[in-house]
Amino acid sequence: MKKIVVFIAALFCLFAVKAQISNPFDSLFTSYSGKTGYKTVVLGPKMIAMMEQNDGGNSTIKDKISQIRILSTEMENPELLAAATAVVQNSYELVSTTEEGIEKTSFYLNDVIPTQKSFIMIAHREGKEIIMEIVGKFNVTDITQLSSMGQKQK
Repeated sequence: MKKIVVFIAALFCLFAVKAQISNPFDSLFTSYSGKTGYKTVVLGPKMIAMMEQNDGGNSTIKDKISQIRILSTEMENPELLAAATAVVQNSYELVSTTEEGIEKTSFYLNDVIPTQKSFIMIAHREGKEIIMEIVGKFNVTDITQLSSMGQKQK
């Protein structure tokens, strides 16, 4: 009987840890993916490696970023922004915010798990909503390097 109780307790602990490790943005992306008026883009490790090769292969982004997800809509959607903001308020730290008129872009970071960070951008621009998530083991320089990929060198 004691072994069964210990097993059940261990099982509950495993589920609790799994719940904490799961990505809080998964349900947000899932709920809007495929709906009319919304575009979802997911870039996996292979695509990131191909982007790096196209950029001359001088970076190590493919080793540091495991996934990029983008959710966007061409229509104003306060519910989407509220849902995204609610997720980041619970488990992310605000990195920066830029506001110009009605345009607003905020960046958040969750680095609780040492082997995996989640960097979120929530942007509202002229009636468009854009949410981007970058997942991996990266630093600020890697994000800067990623943003410059694909731009022609002068």
